[in-house]
Amino acid sequence: MKRGKQVLFGLLATACVVVVLALPVTPTTPGDLPIRDHDWIEEVYAPFDSLGTDPDDYLWPTDASVRMSSGFAEYRRTHFHAGIDISTNGQRGYRVYAARDGYISRIHTNPYGYGKMLHVTHADGFVTTYAHLQRFSTAIEAFARGIQYAKGRYAIDVAPDRDLLPVRRGDVIAYTGDTGIGAPHLHFEVRDRHLNPINPFRLAAVSRAITDNVAPEFHRVGFIPLDYRSRVNRSPRPWNSAVARHSSDRFTISKRIHLDGAFGMVIKGSDRVTGSYHRSGIYQLELYLNDSLIYRSRLDQVSAIESRQIALYYDWPSLLGGDGRFQKLFVEKGNRLPLYDRQPEGFGIIDTRSLPEGKHMLRVVALDIRGNRSELDVPVVCSRIPEITLASDSQGLVVHTDTSGAIETLTVATRTPLQTKWNDRSYRLSDLEPFAGGYRLPFTNRADVDVRVIAGNRHGISSDPRFLISNAAKGKHASLDLEREIARNYLIVQLFSPQPFASSPELSIVESGRRHKVETYALNERSVVGTFPLSQLAGDRLTLYAEAETGGTSTSTTDRLTLFRVTPSDERTISYDDSTIVVFFAPESVYDTLYFQIHKDDDSYSLFPKDVLLKRGIRVHHQVPADRRADNTGLFLRDDGEKRLIGRWDPGNPEFITGESTRLLGDVWLMRDTVPPSLSSLRVSATRSHLRFSFRISDDRAGVDPNGFRISVGEEVVIAEYDPYKRLVHYEGKHSLDPGTHQLSVHATDRLGNAAAVKRSFSIPR
Repeated sequence: MKRGKQVLFGLLATACVVVVLALPVTPTTPGDLPIRDHDWIEEVYAPFDSLGTDPDDYLWPTDASVRMSSGFAEYRRTHFHAGIDISTNGQRGYRVYAARDGYISRIHTNPYGYGKMLHVTHADGFVTTYAHLQRFSTAIEAFARGIQYAKGRYAIDVAPDRDLLPVRRGDVIAYTGDTGIGAPHLHFEVRDRHLNPINPFRLAAVSRAITDNVAPEFHRVGFIPLDYRSRVNRSPRPWNSAVARHSSDRFTISKRIHLDGAFGMVIKGSDRVTGSYHRSGIYQLELYLNDSLIYRSRLDQVSAIESRQIALYYDWPSLLGGDGRFQKLFVEKGNRLPLYDRQPEGFGIIDTRSLPEGKHMLRVVALDIRGNRSELDVPVVCSRIPEITLASDSQGLVVHTDTSGAIETLTVATRTPLQTKWNDRSYRLSDLEPFAGGYRLPFTNRADVDVRVIAGNRHGISSDPRFLISNAAKGKHASLDLEREIARNYLIVQLFSPQPFASSPELSIVESGRRHKVETYALNERSVVGTFPLSQLAGDRLTLYAEAETGGTSTSTTDRLTLFRVTPSDERTISYDDSTIVVFFAPESVYDTLYFQIHKDDDSYSLFPKDVLLKRGIRVHHQVPADRRADNTGLFLRDDGEKRLIGRWDPGNPEFITGESTRLLGDVWLMRDTVPPSLSSLRVSATRSHLRFSFRISDDRAGVDPNGFRISVGEEVVIAEYDPYKRLVHYEGKHSLDPGTHQLSVHATDRLGNAAAVKRSFSIPR
């Protein structure tokens, strides 16, 4: 087709459509408004109260296969998987059918994400989506090419008029491919009139086509402490463990689990359909406490505008830390996903303080949409940790406790300086002599023997160990090391010493002229841990003080920490490093109170915590030194392992570059990029009616600009396809060429405007 005809077709096509310059993949819905506290549940769930379409009126959308390779609402890095993936046997070119009568309401082509995609809107307002297509049917392909040539680029997103491209149920509208991300397959979605994704398994055609008699499986189970007082197996940190299979559908855990406080339970599991090795997330999860249902989630639908809240549905720290995809069995603060039977925030949280002490059974039931069922039994012991103190007098050792009624045993261990192992001996309280609110131990205190005492209650739960350390370590090197971390909304501080502590170390936090004492408990004779709720701190700048007696002398250490408190309702501007970097949080930037930190690392700044989902995100201003004020200087962000350009230098505002992070915190830095993209392996073949060419392109700094290509044969522009994952640009199609010598010219830029060009001559014989 000659260039003049291409432009004319494009202008005619443009006149018949509404060109959507930035139509989002998950468009705004009526729920994209501030949700009022008293009615947010109804506002979230009401659009999904009924299916709203005829489930028998849909057709299986392809002749490729009836095998599913990915399920609905599976994990994707930034969103829930909005449909199902249908296997195409690793091949391209199978037919794609319109699932119902309707009209082509959206044509989308992009190097990334969905690749080539079509929306078909039906009479009831529901929409079916077909993505990763190789090409469209003849009429749709011609229409799309006209738009591309009119705009001069490959990437388009347009909404044709409803009368322009009508389709009937069973019409071939496209052919399967691998455009966008992933290997060859067909991505198929069903969306309601607000474009909220609906589980395609709710359609009769999909349910009949897919065979599934395989029950879900459990792999691991875990618990997340939700406040500073909570401990799982005596630790304030999250805990998880593998589970054991007892039969095809029964699982359990053999490890003893002790809970004290408030917890969210998580499970790592998977499901698959018959004949497929692909594992997906679990459709329905139920949590029972002693046979009472306390949580249920069901993946029937996902709110389009809230799909990014996948980072509230999965345990994001475990995922980013490499432990895998743990599904939460509780509803986090700010979670507005319509998955929980209209239950509010906090649904599913286990608080042992409201339970009788002793053994309890947690049972997790996993079901797929066909009703195949598995169960996981998790026995737990809920009990307060016994508290004791240890003292000595001229007659020996005395143990004091405020919970003597719950304590049944005391285990006394001794060790001389030459021994590496403790020698244990246990006593029942009934065999010991009561003494001044405690019990006297039948043990003669010696100055050259270390002593450790641990109490055990009737539930088998042990106290934190208490020590009396001998004088044998005196005169040895004394030092004290401090490590800290933030877990959700509390601070964990751990102190270490190469020598045993002669007494419990003193730990405190000083901020805004106030001193807070931090209670500690011993892990062993050389290490203690303290936790403190960050909500009790008023200032940003904290100093941690620790003092201890070890090695026969007193020693101390300090650590300074700056935490910026950011609440959901307030805005906050944070300047750092003499305003070299400024971070702005608007109202509703976060789902819950965030304790924000900035660290400088060489030429970059790290923004923490990196595992917390942002709601509306942040804006970052970065000063630009005079020697970097140029068009090829950009501001970059790395989050979740992915680097991207978020801002470019603007001569209208030369001192700062501004960018946004809308999802996660990460590392930001300035970089000047003067290196153009690399072009290689240009190949051309042509006849009088056909043109084919391809070349490789890569840019590992700012990245290739997908709209930065200008490819022409002589004066005639050619729109080629760009595959960023293969780093390949290619074109093949009808193209009228006169006999003689022609020149193919390629001009490409990166995202900071650096340009590369290459030319290749070729001949058409007479």
